[in-house]
Amino acid sequence: MCGFCGDRLEILAATPISPLAFSTIGPMAASQNTRRVVFALMLVSFALVATFLSLSDAVPAVIRPMKSLTTVLGRVVERILDVNLTKDSIPIKFDQAGHGVIWGGGMLIVGYGLRRRVWLPLLAAVMIVVSLGFEVLQGAVTATRTVSMDDGWGNIGGILIATLIIALTGPLVDWWIRRAETEAVGV
Repeated sequence: MCGFCGDRLEILAATPISPLAFSTIGPMAASQNTRRVVFALMLVSFALVATFLSLSDAVPAVIRPMKSLTTVLGRVVERILDVNLTKDSIPIKFDQAGHGVIWGGGMLIVGYGLRRRVWLPLLAAVMIVVSLGFEVLQGAVTATRTVSMDDGWGNIGGILIATLIIALTGPLVDWWIRRAETEAVGV
C-alpha cells in the first residue's frame, strides 16, 4: 500500500459505481474519442500519402500500373456503353484527375473532421495553399519532378468538389452521428 495514495485508492475501490453512469456517459465519450482517433489516423495517413506522392522521385513507377488499369477499365466501359472515347474527348488529363482525387480526399478528411470548428471556406483555402505549396516544393526538392500548374488546377478542382460535397452532406452526417450516439446511450 502506498503511504501517500493508499487510503484514497481503498476509498475509490470501495465506492460503488452506478451502471447508469457507464450507460449514459461512457458510450458517448467512447464514440467521440473513437472519432477523434480515427480522424487523427486518417489525417496522418493523408499527410504521408500526399508527401510521398508529391515529393518522391519514385512516383512515376508507382503510378504507371494504376494508369494502365484505368486505361483497361476505360476500354471495358467503352465496349459496354458502345462509345469511343479519345484523349481529346476527356476534358482533364489522368495526372490532373489523380491530383484531384488525392487532394479532394484530403479535403474530405479535414473538412468532415473540422467543419464544426473551422469555417469551411477557410479550410478549403488552407488546403489549396498547402496543395500548391507541395507543387512548388516538388520542383525544388525532387530531381525528376517539375512544377506544373495543370497539377495545381487538379488539386484546386478536387478540393472545391470535396468542399461542395461537405457543405451539402454535413447536416446529414451530423444527424447520423447524433442518431448513432443516441442509440448507443439508449435514450
